[in-house]
This record gives sequence, C-alpha cells and structure tokens, in this order.
Amino acid sequence: PFALAVLPLIWLGAVFAPSLRRLRSSGAADAERVAIAQADKRLANAKSALEARDARKFHAALAAALLALLAARLHEPVIGLTQTELGALFARRGLPDALGTQILKVLSDCAFARFSSSAVSDADMQQRLAQVENLWPQLTEFSPQPLENA
Repeated sequence: PFALAVLPLIWLGAVFAPSLRRLRSSGAADAERVAIAQADKRLANAKSALEARDARKFHAALAAALLALLAARLHEPVIGLTQTELGALFARRGLPDALGTQILKVLSDCAFARFSSSAVSDADMQQRLAQVENLWPQLTEFSPQPLENA
C-alpha cells in the first residue's frame, strides 16, 4: 500500500520538476529584466539632467545608471564598493580588462565632476554620456562567470 501511494508522487515530481525549474529561472530572468529597465530609466534621468545643464545631477544619475546595470548583470550589489573592490569583482566575474578599466574611469570622472568646485562643460558631459552609451551594449551582452562556492 505504501509503495502504491508513493508512485503517484514520484510521477508528479517527474512531470512538474522541469516546469518548476523553468518557472524559477524565468523569475530570475524577469528580475534581471526589471533591474536593467531601472538602469535604463536612470540613464534617461541622466540625459534629462544633461538637457537641464545640471552637472551634479547628471553625473550622479550617470554613475547610478552604470552601477545599476553592473549590479543587474553581475547579480551582486556594487554600490559602495571602492575602485579596487570593483576591479577585483570584475576580474572574478570575467569582465574584460579593457571594459573594466573604462567603467572605472567613467565612475571616477563622475565622482570627481560631482564634487568638484570647478564648472564642467557641456562638451565634457556629452563626452561622458557617449562613453557610457558605448559601454551600455557591451555590458548588457556580457555574461559573467558563475560565482565560486565559498
């Protein structure tokens, strides 16, 4: 009698397990899509700040957009990490060195411009936006190496 009761449970597990795996993985994919959409919105906010010629808001929004996209693609928080910590994270996750260097440069430039007392020209802001727009597709296409189990 016990064996007869277990057989339907095994059959149900075999039938529904693939569906549950797909559902779980689609949930992660949906969360990543939402996170990337939020990063896109932050990039749009940076563009609005550029049009308004608000250099501090522009650089804050641009850095926030880039960090949000990094967090979405790497599946880990990156806000608050130092340049050294970000560089180590990029190396661990297999981000190409040239791309990582460009990202760190843009983040550094944004931080400097945000807190600098000197004026930032519109041309500098346009150039910084162009740099991020150039990095954007490279980051969205990047597939990080899986995390090593500790």
